[in-house]
Amino acid sequence: MAVEKGSAFLLKIGNGGAPAAYATIAGMRTTLVSVNGETVNITSKDSGGWRQLLPDAGVRSVSVSGAGIFTGSAAEVRLRDHALSAAIDDYL
Repeated sequence: MAVEKGSAFLLKIGNGGAPAAYATIAGMRTTLVSVNGETVNITSKDSGGWRQLLPDAGVRSVSVSGAGIFTGSAAEVRLRDHALSAAIDDYL
């Protein structure tokens, strides 16, 4: 696929099958991936001046953004539809 030449990163989405087959969504020229984990602070007046965190809990997030050349394929539609419906897919 000539549209992908020179790309720094190829974003692919699985078809939901087992084993999954992947279709290219875009050839990304610039990318940003962030993985965050925030703790839950449960400090109260009874904490004796010490900070207390809720064990095994927190807010976790993953964010992916990029700019590049999109293929205009059905894979893009699948990505958009699943993102808007909060469905989780396999990506490569």
